[in-house]
Amino acid sequence: MPELKNQHFVPRCLLKPFTLDRAGKCISLYAMAAERLVQSAPVKNQCSRDYFYGEDLVIERTLQPLESESAAIISAVDQHGFVLTQASEAMLRLFWLVQHQRTEATSQYVMSMVDGIADLLEAPGRRAPRIDRREAVQIAMSSIGGLIAATGDMKVCLLRNNTEVPFVLGDDPATLANKWHDLDARAKRAPHGMKSAGAIFLMPLTPKVAFVQYDPDVYAVESKQGWVTLRSTHDVNAINQHQYLSAISNVYFSPFDQADYVVAQATLLKPARPTERIRLWYGTLGSTDGGVQRFDHVARAPDGPHEGMVTHEHVRAKPTTWPSFLTWRFKGSVYTNRSGAGFVRRSAALEMNQQMAIARRGEPFRKSLARP
Repeated sequence: MPELKNQHFVPRCLLKPFTLDRAGKCISLYAMAAERLVQSAPVKNQCSRDYFYGEDLVIERTLQPLESESAAIISAVDQHGFVLTQASEAMLRLFWLVQHQRTEATSQYVMSMVDGIADLLEAPGRRAPRIDRREAVQIAMSSIGGLIAATGDMKVCLLRNNTEVPFVLGDDPATLANKWHDLDARAKRAPHGMKSAGAIFLMPLTPKVAFVQYDPDVYAVESKQGWVTLRSTHDVNAINQHQYLSAISNVYFSPFDQADYVVAQATLLKPARPTERIRLWYGTLGSTDGGVQRFDHVARAPDGPHEGMVTHEHVRAKPTTWPSFLTWRFKGSVYTNRSGAGFVRRSAALEMNQQMAIARRGEPFRKSLARP
């Protein structure tokens, strides 16, 4: 059907609060690479591609009920007296997760990972599989079911922006950050992702409201009925940084009289934006110590029989500051077993400990104090 040909990887219900007069027709943006302001761009052309999820329309139609329910919540959060119920919290959790997996940035990441692995493994007479963009999108979307349980231990709050500076929205808006990982020397070489200790999930919903999930074993946040009120532009800037750092092409904002602020922030953070999104290594088994295997990095997979593995790191830019409401929990905790899994949250540690007990191999994850 022609009306489903133009498929948005950031839905119009999330773009709409940032549009001119919230009418959902035109939107102001700053193009990061071109360093160009556009006062009034058609929303229908933003964050979309023809048949981005495939011509069979399966994913596109599956997303419609979620977008419809989320649109109602996004419209309501700006209204005085909105209460974050269990149902609305569950819907926003799912909306963030789906948004994180559905963007062009995520599909590019998956493609880069598959291509990078192929480059490491291929040799004369030995070919490795590669994928196109639509296959990458489908791979990313297919992992959502497994991630729902893995992120259910995160605590939720909403941020109410009571400053004159608006939240902005990038084209990769559901961001993953980790204050503890960035500041603790123990985690310097450890990977971090959705299951990691200290994880923080962020996404603006309107210029005045943002959605946050955080690891409650590492951080403490003072909230009232699920709300945190921001009165400092420092805190708003700290939240906005993640949009500038993660955006692939554009940052959207409203009203347009904030253009000077947007350009200034984008220019300030330009040196911190990542030049690559993924790093991969191939490792051959070097030693085994107490059930923990150690792998040595090599340029590519060697010929002949050997035990090896591919490791990858999602390169995420580090913000220059963190919001003041996100404080350290007293006697907070992280879990590790000194392996390549890095530092994980309690739920992930329990799950992996059960798996290792069944397999009768591997060193169990143990609790450590979180405070850097």
